[in-house]
Amino acid sequence: MKKRVGLIAGLLTLALASQASALECEINYDTVSNEITLKGTAKAPVFVTVLPREEDTVISDGSAIFDGTAISDGDAAAAVQYSWHKLTSFDESITLDKNLPSGLYDVFVKSNEQYMNTAIETVTEKVNGKDVVVPVRLHGTAVNNPKIISKEIYHINADDAVQMITELNAASGDAEALYALIGAGKTGEEGDPEEERVPYTELLSIDPAAFAVYGQFATEQIAGTKGGADFTGTSEALDLLGEYRVLYEALQTSDPAAVIEQNAAVYDADVTRFVSELGEDETAAFNTLLKNFKANGKSLSQELPRLSALASVQAADRWQDIEKVVTDTYDDILNIDYDVKNRDKVFGEMMYYEYNSFSDIKDNFEKADSKVNGTPTRKPASSGGGNGGGGGGGVGAFEIAPSRNEQRNEPEFLPAFSDVSMDFWGYNAIGMLTQKGIVSGYPDGSFRPENNVTRAEFVKMLGSAFTMNGDAQIPFADVNEGDWYYNYIRAAYANGIISGGTDGAFNPNGEITREDACVIVYRYLSGLGVLNDTKESFADEGEFASYASDAIATLAGNGIVNGVGDNRFDGKASINRASCAVLILNCLNR
Repeated sequence: MKKRVGLIAGLLTLALASQASALECEINYDTVSNEITLKGTAKAPVFVTVLPREEDTVISDGSAIFDGTAISDGDAAAAVQYSWHKLTSFDESITLDKNLPSGLYDVFVKSNEQYMNTAIETVTEKVNGKDVVVPVRLHGTAVNNPKIISKEIYHINADDAVQMITELNAASGDAEALYALIGAGKTGEEGDPEEERVPYTELLSIDPAAFAVYGQFATEQIAGTKGGADFTGTSEALDLLGEYRVLYEALQTSDPAAVIEQNAAVYDADVTRFVSELGEDETAAFNTLLKNFKANGKSLSQELPRLSALASVQAADRWQDIEKVVTDTYDDILNIDYDVKNRDKVFGEMMYYEYNSFSDIKDNFEKADSKVNGTPTRKPASSGGGNGGGGGGGVGAFEIAPSRNEQRNEPEFLPAFSDVSMDFWGYNAIGMLTQKGIVSGYPDGSFRPENNVTRAEFVKMLGSAFTMNGDAQIPFADVNEGDWYYNYIRAAYANGIISGGTDGAFNPNGEITREDACVIVYRYLSGLGVLNDTKESFADEGEFASYASDAIATLAGNGIVNGVGDNRFDGKASINRASCAVLILNCLNR
């Protein structure tokens, strides 16, 4: 811009203690609020001047800028006198008049150590019809070797801002048009010799070199965010550019969430709650969602809570994790009416489903609620698992073996067996465990769900479902190294999950009873700390082994096992393959 504009001088004087450091100052300009912020330290009074860029401006020694007559120049557009402060540091601001002509301005911050112990003389002068106290000794020829820090800013006035927002709105849904406009733009009619074309990157104080790198990505996302809707102002355009600049930078790293966290101030969302507090596995899922993020009528700030909730469900290993997301952590985001019957089973059912979008969480809850409570289904004749022998035993370290978020699809496509129909009460459990490789069928294509399970087979099924770490010398005379079940029994014993009978044998080929199965499962789940104190009694509990009573009552109270009818549990009965599949799946879902 060659047109001469009026002089604007903003004066900031700060009396600083002599022990402060030499002049240091960070100068920033907010193109939306028209506010210049100045933050730094000095050991002498600080004087600030803002002037329009002129061809004859001299800044080498400051004489043309800091001449004493400039303050009362009749061509001045504005002048502000700031009060004195007794500080060693300063943090001040100057707001430019929004109607000043658009163009380049220079901000000069000056300090002269010569006066740090000298009384400052002042005079009162008329500036724009107002009396202003001017510290004359900061202006006159007495100033020797002042230190000057300067910064160039581009101010856009109110009228030009209206033109800018009009052009941004015209291109709001067109990524290519937005990219071209922000990268180039204009301040006047094309071809007007009196005006120069000024890129919007300059008008909005955007680094053009940086915009050349992230601009195409950012404008594509902004176009998706706006979808043809009008911008509310230049500040919205800047905010969105800031959000997607950070996202672009984040996607160049192996941990996008960490970059989002480091730039929390850019986002109009609680980044601490929705990003910083995610666990390791939730963060991994969140990072994947960020990499696939496409704006669809909402900004990333608006979508962060939804992405965080979705990542938490995707990373859930147990139905309790999904329950916490829905009823606690993201209750206010999801707004799901979760006060339903058989709630534990509803959340357990949700573990079977896929979660590819935020809306899937609510849709799958309603789907699971309908399946559990809306359509009558046959209940399995529950199972338990355990070893015979006396009492509790310590629980060692173990963790869930199946990978997080693996295959939560409806089981219609799962492996089919000739003797397991889709309406069989154990169909889901048999299918899911077959898919996980925990159980398998026979060569003739059957599963034989009614076949009873041996003690060794049950321990192997449990060992296939969960990783048990540890090694120990096993005391069982009937379990020998080289037996197909040896390693499973050794690991289970090392973790305190099983113990032998009073005769020192394990009886690996004997059929496992329902009550013994319950003892094993109770020990495992107690080690996880996922059981509550709720208990359920049975009419035949007097028939239970003394070491099994508490295990059966607690597992029943927690919905892990059920009775067989007439309020009986039938603990001495053998457990079949279908019931074992249901029991182990219930454990996986805890």
